[in-house]
Amino acid sequence: MKRAADLPIRRPTWGAVAVVLPLLSLPASGQEFKPYATPRITQNQWQRYLDQVKGKHAGSAREVPTQHLVLFEDAKTRTSYAFTQPGHPAHPAWIARKVVQSSTAINIDQVGYFAGDEPAFEGLFRAYLDLNDRIREDIRSNLEKSGKQ
Repeated sequence: MKRAADLPIRRPTWGAVAVVLPLLSLPASGQEFKPYATPRITQNQWQRYLDQVKGKHAGSAREVPTQHLVLFEDAKTRTSYAFTQPGHPAHPAWIARKVVQSSTAINIDQVGYFAGDEPAFEGLFRAYLDLNDRIREDIRSNLEKSGKQ
């Protein structure tokens, strides 16, 4: 078995440097989009993430009392967060959605986590997937009308 001292040292190629340098310049304070490996989390994990998002995006907070939700937006990363409040069947839970644009399409990545009722969370998650579909269709329709597609 070779020791680390016996292994050849490889210098990074310029291509590798070009890929890594932009990643290093990303803001360290960015909110992690997918912080947990599984959708089921603890109430403490839910609270900790809510506190992080609130700390970074409090200025964008918008309560929707009729739906028992509080929403946050990060315009820089095109990410939205919807946290349930007491009275919501899925509470505590949240859905995070990020708009991802490529040269050929606009997609919306979505993740969600829950510490409450799983079937209620699944309903919330599906409702946001349906909303994503309607948003994509609206964008497609508007592009067709403007002749850009």
